[in-house]
Amino acid sequence: MKNTKSQFKVSATFIGENSPTYGTKMKIDTPEQCIKFWEDYAELMETFDPEKEHLIVIALDTKFQLKGFNVVSVGTLNETIAHPREIFRPLVTISAHSFILMHNHPSGDPKPSDADRQLTNRIKDGAEIMRIRFIDHVIVGKPQNHSQGYFSFREMGLI
Repeated sequence: MKNTKSQFKVSATFIGENSPTYGTKMKIDTPEQCIKFWEDYAELMETFDPEKEHLIVIALDTKFQLKGFNVVSVGTLNETIAHPREIFRPLVTISAHSFILMHNHPSGDPKPSDADRQLTNRIKDGAEIMRIRFIDHVIVGKPQNHSQGYFSFREMGLI
């Protein structure tokens, strides 16, 4: 009988003791630090396309320092598909203490859609069950008309 074991791959980009940008581990616990991460890592990936939504989960250690990140999904101009299992899989794999969810809106308007709000609520519920601290969900846009160019669910009291 042929062996038909299932195989799967989980990947996360680990950020070691010395990150290439910061020299030491980078602490991320504010939306501004999230935006810095986005500019220094996400936007510089070879596969990054500013015309598509990208959903990234950032894994943090107990001191809220960057442990690694995973590109969960790359979508279209105005949406990306994500299931909680794809978000939590790399977090469990690398033993994350906490995490931040980030995605971009190519339109430049960081206002969350109903789907963004629903996903955030589902992830919040899953994080409570899994006992992995959900720090924030940050939507990256572009600064316009005196706006900050991002939306933070935590800052708005939604997490």
